[in-house]
Amino acid sequence: MGESIVKQKIIEIFKRLSSAFGIRGITIDMIASECGISKKTLYKFFRSKDELVEIVFDAILDQMRAEFRTIERTESDPLSRLDRFFETAYKLFGSISQPLLRDVRRYYPVINERIREFEREQIDLFTGTISRGIRAGVFKNIHPAIVVGFLTGASNSVLNPDFILEHNLTVEDSIVAFKSLFLSGLLDHKS
Repeated sequence: MGESIVKQKIIEIFKRLSSAFGIRGITIDMIASECGISKKTLYKFFRSKDELVEIVFDAILDQMRAEFRTIERTESDPLSRLDRFFETAYKLFGSISQPLLRDVRRYYPVINERIREFEREQIDLFTGTISRGIRAGVFKNIHPAIVVGFLTGASNSVLNPDFILEHNLTVEDSIVAFKSLFLSGLLDHKS
């Protein structure tokens, strides 16, 4: 097996195991055993389980950045653009299990801060999309800063790990409900 294939297999096995048992519920030995490699071989690719966690979440955020840029370049309709933004978030974050989410929240503040930084980076993108939608008469004529402020405030309240865990929700269910509520309030039904 090539090195990139082994590395990808380690990442996929880590995702599967940590989704089932949480990060703290698995060991490097478990990951190596599931991959059919030695622990020493695993350490050639990743110095620690913590490094593996960071690489997995950084990859998710990098993929979202890339997909959001593609959506921005290729999708001119503001409603379709917002819908695709939500679908991308759903696709990449919707499969995160409660055990994995709980452990990231408790033990990886660096990752939580990277997620918040990603959200801050996207503000201009969402503001531009909302502005285009208002000009096109698709969205209600509400100042884009208010809409984006509402979006970020509500998402920080409802799409955060503490809220999801406290209410025994899944990330998937939370994103779908959030999207529905947000878009129903934003659409200008008079058009």
